[in-house]
Amino acid sequence: MAVVNLRNIWPLPATLLVAMMLTLMPLPDWARAIRPDWLGLLAIFWSMVLPRTFSIGSAWIVGLLLDAIIQAPFGQNALGLVIIVYITSRMNEHLLSAPLIQQTMFVFILLLTRQVLTVWINGISGHLPPTLTLLWLPPLLSVILWPWLFILLRNLARRYRMI
Repeated sequence: MAVVNLRNIWPLPATLLVAMMLTLMPLPDWARAIRPDWLGLLAIFWSMVLPRTFSIGSAWIVGLLLDAIIQAPFGQNALGLVIIVYITSRMNEHLLSAPLIQQTMFVFILLLTRQVLTVWINGISGHLPPTLTLLWLPPLLSVILWPWLFILLRNLARRYRMI
């Protein structure tokens, strides 16, 4: 792995900023229910390829920032991202050597876990969703995007000698 310095680290915050904007972008009601988990996908990727650079602390800060912006219960997104980053960074070598289909299944399980955690915390705070049948749609759509996003981000990281 190449040495990560300030000159070649800019794609990480830039992609997180784009993911944050995609997460905050206004959508019609029907599309909001199936919005991909952009920050979850980016957290998985960066903690997989740069576990020392994008760590639990980074995930916590990004999650708290999202909580503050969308006025979610404080720590809800932070906790979900921290869990994702912890598990991914512990398994990063295995995941990087695994076939893309296995990575995709792993990503689905992580994003579904985050979605369940979010619904659970919202339920505790009195904000139950209208139906739980849509619970699996955002992780499913995110997983459909994962192979393309993984290849795009991997090529970006290689181009700037991050990995």
